[in-house]
Amino acid sequence: MLSLVLTGITALFKPYPSAGDVAPYMGLLLAYARLTAHMRFGVLSTYLIIVGATLCPLFWHLWIIAGSGNANFFFAGTLLYGLGHVFLLVDTLQAFLKERAIELDPSLAGKPLKME
Repeated sequence: MLSLVLTGITALFKPYPSAGDVAPYMGLLLAYARLTAHMRFGVLSTYLIIVGATLCPLFWHLWIIAGSGNANFFFAGTLLYGLGHVFLLVDTLQAFLKERAIELDPSLAGKPLKME
């Protein structure tokens, strides 16, 4: 889990993310596929990543090729993409902690857990 978190943080803090920065993080995320049962915002983070990954090349084309946009368009796309990764990383950590708490005390299964 530590390697997943560190790879995710490294991919998150890139100023202009590329597929090569995020690929190791997504590959390690597949090793923890069992955590999806405990995730709360999995759909939201997935949609944010997909929309951000779709908008970034579109905004880059408008900025560089067409000349009808500016760098702020591309920056907005990378912000959306980064927000999706923040949600995914935090949700993965929350699901991991929830799974560990259920392993320690099986009576907590099915109950909402409060992190105090």
